[in-house]
Amino acid sequence: MRLIESSRYYLNEFSAADAGPINLNRDEGLIVWKPPTTGTIKINFDASIFRNPRGVGIGVVARDSEGKCLCRKIYFVKNILDPTHAEALAARVEAHMATDFSGYMVELEGDYLTVIQDMNSRSCQYSFIGPIVGEICSILDSMSNVY
Repeated sequence: MRLIESSRYYLNEFSAADAGPINLNRDEGLIVWKPPTTGTIKINFDASIFRNPRGVGIGVVARDSEGKCLCRKIYFVKNILDPTHAEALAARVEAHMATDFSGYMVELEGDYLTVIQDMNSRSCQYSFIGPIVGEICSILDSMSNVY
């Protein structure tokens, strides 16, 4: 029952953050989401570590050039506390989501440099996230509409 309550809490929190349109013109000195070009879908991934309950939250969202949410997925994965592992899992969800938009140009975006560099290099590394990055690369290599 606690898992269901936690899931509802995180879903409500995510939905509240996504409730309104994105203000594309705000200038607060922060990194601001930039929309993709018209006709392109931008998919963003991110992860966050939680101590209680112990695990990571993964969020992936696809938006069009007007900022409209087209698809979103959130997951909670228990007993993972490493940020690189968490971000790699989020990037894998992002890659799978990209396959849902095969009729569009898709731009992928995330903020975790290690995972981004591994995805861009398309080389499977010999680390604990190597298999995850390998799966991501296989998915992306099979798609011609992703950049």
